[in-house]
Amino acid sequence: LFAINFNVDNSVNAQTGNTYFISSTTGNDGNAGTDIRLPWRSFANLKNLVLMPGDKVLLLRGDTWDERMTIHANGTEKNRVYVGPYGDLNKPAPTISLKNDRDDICIVVQDLISVHPFNVGLRYIHIDNLRLVNSRIGIFFRGAVSQESKGIKVTDCYFQNMDCEPVMTAMLNRDNIFGELNSPKGNLDTFTGSYQTSGGGNAEYVWPAAIVIGGRRGHPESRTGFSEIEIHNNIFENCITGVLA
Repeated sequence: LFAINFNVDNSVNAQTGNTYFISSTTGNDGNAGTDIRLPWRSFANLKNLVLMPGDKVLLLRGDTWDERMTIHANGTEKNRVYVGPYGDLNKPAPTISLKNDRDDICIVVQDLISVHPFNVGLRYIHIDNLRLVNSRIGIFFRGAVSQESKGIKVTDCYFQNMDCEPVMTAMLNRDNIFGELNSPKGNLDTFTGSYQTSGGGNAEYVWPAAIVIGGRRGHPESRTGFSEIEIHNNIFENCITGVLA
């Protein structure tokens, strides 16, 4: 019952692209990561990696991480970038568990990257069969610099306790709602004519949510469009919002 199989569309050629294995219990970030016997330990190596059509990021079933995963994905309709599980089918789905802090996001999928040309696009990515818990946001599909993103898909994921008590208390008391909206948050990078390592998140979201689809600062001249969105067969438990756009 040990498997590398993944839930992909019949139209996807599962043999294309690179596969990256990650295990919090058996991995080492100095490993190649592309060999199932030599997985990475953390998500650090993904941060500046551009995932191309058919690439896969596989997390070991039964393992847990207490860190954010940042993904840059530019797949195609027939060869999506895939993020999902591998390993013993009897073990639970891979888990990312944070602390419900103001800046907590389990997975950020974004087009903005720190090196020229700074925009790698955000197209055709499938996130599948993960367990995301105890965070302000589960998955943030963030179109920070693209004019058009498409083909995002989330299936069979379990979202639990997407909440942030300080933010919710302030919102329910109508305490500085617009200040929270317009302030930097999420420890996100940004692009304001040049790449900045911090300062992102303003005018991008407020409410805790399992899935957020959006990005771009709230200027009329810089709007983001998303299309071909598939979100199905997920479980939302104790989440302030399920899907927020």
